[in-house]
Amino acid sequence: MKDSTKHTFLFNPEKWVGDGTITFNEFGHGLKFYTHWNVSEQSKEQSKCTQEIEVEGLMDKTQNQFTLTDIKNNSFVITLENESLGKVIGKGVFDDKTVAWEFSNKELGFEGFEIYELQEDGGYTTRGEYISIDQLRTIIEGKIWKKQAAGKEKQSSSEKTKSVEGSTEEQNEEGSPEKPSEPS
Repeated sequence: MKDSTKHTFLFNPEKWVGDGTITFNEFGHGLKFYTHWNVSEQSKEQSKCTQEIEVEGLMDKTQNQFTLTDIKNNSFVITLENESLGKVIGKGVFDDKTVAWEFSNKELGFEGFEIYELQEDGGYTTRGEYISIDQLRTIIEGKIWKKQAAGKEKQSSSEKTKSVEGSTEEQNEEGSPEKPSEPS
């Protein structure tokens, strides 16, 4: 599969993390969410991954199981399984900059899409929209990046600018703490 796409997200066994805003039409305003992706199995025939989503202010985490199959000619079949939906099958596409998929299941009254756009830093911006039979509309906007070794996770620009009162450490351009140089 490495020959078929330059994307590592979904196509290589890796861990990804991310955050963003999720808006439900019943709330009318966006809520912060955090996501963890674990691409655990990958072969020429299929790729399996688990996504966990935690939304601030909501008690339960959502776990989604994705399986990509029939990966060829810049397209794939995607299967989503979770507690509330059961199993839904959709279609996906990819090119040099984008990985995207859509679901449309009239029986369940469920449809939607997600688009992941590759960024220069190797992460992805993401947006998506889903609607269910009860007209609950969910709009997703965020970003994901490869999970780094412990203590080296990518920080958002807002985290880089936060300072801890009384701290004598400054941060370098990558967001890692640096001790100030000693006076000579």
